[in-house]
Amino acid sequence: MCSRCGCPYQLKGGSKEQEAEGKYPYLNLREDFLPIAREYWEETKKFVCYGLMLGRAPGRAEFNEWYEENKEV
Repeated sequence: MCSRCGCPYQLKGGSKEQEAEGKYPYLNLREDFLPIAREYWEETKKFVCYGLMLGRAPGRAEFNEWYEENKEV
């Protein structure tokens, strides 16, 4: 994951198309979530562990709180 914002990346493996193309790293977020992650970063400049890790996920609770306050209904 990015050590600055927390977005996860695909560093190897991936789909057959990604392997054939070989232009790693590939962003490993859903396309419809990317604008939300960008908006959060632009507004707060805070790290969020969007990926998987053992133990707590730094920044996730703050992000979830921000999202609930800012999501479109």
